[in-house]
Amino acid sequence: MRENGLSRIEPTQAACDEWSAHVAEVVSMTLYAENKSGWFWNPVEGATGHTFGIYPAGVVEYGRRLREIEANGYQGFVLS
Repeated sequence: MRENGLSRIEPTQAACDEWSAHVAEVVSMTLYAENKSGWFWNPVEGATGHTFGIYPAGVVEYGRRLREIEANGYQGFVLS
């Protein structure tokens, strides 16, 4: 980013929504979905409900997704 004169990266709302849906889908397949208490559940500000604060698919899958985003020119992010 620095080489290109960029200093910020922000996800688009669509990318945030897609990521949240993906995490919710993965969480629904685990025992975490059975219990909405614990430090990994974050309350949604101004709403009833929670979001899951860790990535339940694991570090290998997370790294794969990061490489995919990079390979696609950071699609879903605004660089400035």
